[in-house]
Amino acid sequence: MKHKTFFVLLLVGLILRLLFIENQGLSNDELSAVIRTRYSSWDELWSLGIREGDMHPGFYQTFLWFWVKLFGESEFAIRSTSLIFYVLNLGLLYAICLRFYSKFTGLVLVAFYVSLSFLIINTTTARPYNSGVFFVLLAFYSLLSIDSEEGKGKAYTWVLFSLSLLGAMASHYFAFLTVGVIGILSFFFLSKQKIIGLVASGMAALLLFTLHLPTTIHQLQQGGIGWLDKPDFFWWIEFLKQSFQDSYWMLAIALLIIITLKNGSIPVSRNQKFAIQITLITGLLAYLISIFYTPILRELVFQFILPFLLIGILGSIEINTERRSGRWKRIAPLLILVLFSCHSIIQVQIYKPKHYGVFRELGENQNKWVSERKSKNICFAENFNNVDYLNYYLDSAVVEEIMDWANIDAVYKLNERVKAAKTAYFIYNWSNNYQSPMFLECIRRCYPRIAEFDTYFNSGSYLFSRTIRDNAISKREINEVFEGGLIEGDEFFGEYKINVGDLRNEITLNEYLLLESNAIVNGIKSFYMVVTAERNGEFLQVDSIPAMYYAYNQIELSNEPGMNEFFMAFELPKKLKDNDVVKIYCWNPEKGEIIINNMKLFAVKF
Repeated sequence: MKHKTFFVLLLVGLILRLLFIENQGLSNDELSAVIRTRYSSWDELWSLGIREGDMHPGFYQTFLWFWVKLFGESEFAIRSTSLIFYVLNLGLLYAICLRFYSKFTGLVLVAFYVSLSFLIINTTTARPYNSGVFFVLLAFYSLLSIDSEEGKGKAYTWVLFSLSLLGAMASHYFAFLTVGVIGILSFFFLSKQKIIGLVASGMAALLLFTLHLPTTIHQLQQGGIGWLDKPDFFWWIEFLKQSFQDSYWMLAIALLIIITLKNGSIPVSRNQKFAIQITLITGLLAYLISIFYTPILRELVFQFILPFLLIGILGSIEINTERRSGRWKRIAPLLILVLFSCHSIIQVQIYKPKHYGVFRELGENQNKWVSERKSKNICFAENFNNVDYLNYYLDSAVVEEIMDWANIDAVYKLNERVKAAKTAYFIYNWSNNYQSPMFLECIRRCYPRIAEFDTYFNSGSYLFSRTIRDNAISKREINEVFEGGLIEGDEFFGEYKINVGDLRNEITLNEYLLLESNAIVNGIKSFYMVVTAERNGEFLQVDSIPAMYYAYNQIELSNEPGMNEFFMAFELPKKLKDNDVVKIYCWNPEKGEIIINNMKLFAVKF
């Protein structure tokens, strides 16, 4: 078969992606897209699911909305949309190289494309990137076809080019930027007699996109992404490293393979220069936008120009059968496939969670614990952006009343829930959201033991227990902070300072810090333990935000008759330097009478 190597590459790529799907739960963004397919009407989908609920154009979310109505919302059904676009994109890449570069270029490019872990992961997840890549590649393919056609070009090719521009614009705003660059460069790439067709196709695509324009304007007015940092010059090196297995060694091996393959290659062609120009100009514009407007540079969005980078590098490779090296070049695509596929499985471990937080694992834990201990014996707290992300995996859905876990009121609400609970067990899950050790400590007050727990990257699942047979949570004393006594008339007292480096040496990675004391208060409504950071004797701020500031109203947490237990759990922010100083003190705003026992600092281990 003429293209058997391509089909071997395609098949192995599908197996790798199916391996990822089998072992990888849906991510936060994917579950957000799934939840937004549950709107019953088109108006709700567009206004709530796309215009307000997303920062991307509407093509992929609309496509997914129809898809789940036909095939359901299982993990495989959701991600099969990406598998479809993966196959289409791979076929397009190969067709582009086969027609406008060389078959060998296509096979080498496809070998990298199917086996790099960066692309295995990001061509599998149910996100708008894959559809955007498809339309960008289709625009490139149709434009090269127009350039190769005689006269003004064939009408259906111009129509295909216009539709591909529209599809890219409606898929992702970075895809919009990429085809915009392709369109502008086309004025210098195409012959003069084809400029009218180019303008007409572009105007037709823009005219059709005006239907989406109100949504685009609304999304752009939200102030940009907001959570990305501005890139530095070395961002590009880090991007290449991440693209090639997140390893400088594998990047070096890939470059060595490419340099070896290019030995004896044909001169750089006009089409190859075009791909290089698309890569460089789109990358430069994205960099300038990120520096002067809003950061948009993410590794994910470079899926749109990564094919052009590979084409630009590989486009002049050919097999010279008269050279002895021609024989090994023939098997080079399979060698690349084996090398990088094995590295993706063994070293990168694509079968392990790769998302910024997990949900499937947390859901499986909760299902197991509820099944073993019965839901009537369990109270729940679910710390998620949207509890329905967890409900997707639960056998019995839960309701969570706390909507904003970053608000200090979340601590007080959780504390009240725990104190009111009568169950033997308490489940607390969190993923991809604001997490404070104060949440764990509030639960530990009434549920001092831990039956089971699992922690993952940016996620955790805890089954707290009152039962003596379960393991007690480890707590060890670090130091006495304040000796205590009768306090009356003082607003601030009990100051204690310690270097950040010294405190870091006292704890391990899986421990948090706990201030603890007992006190009797008379008629006051607020009393705070406060933890701050200082540098050179001054209150430390970073970008006008306190580098560390913790303060919880102990009266609201522990308002009981007689002796009250005061507590505050906290962590040391990574931004603190070892020679910074942690300052601990008590704040009594009403200057009321308080009898407080020794305040001690502990390390608590989970």
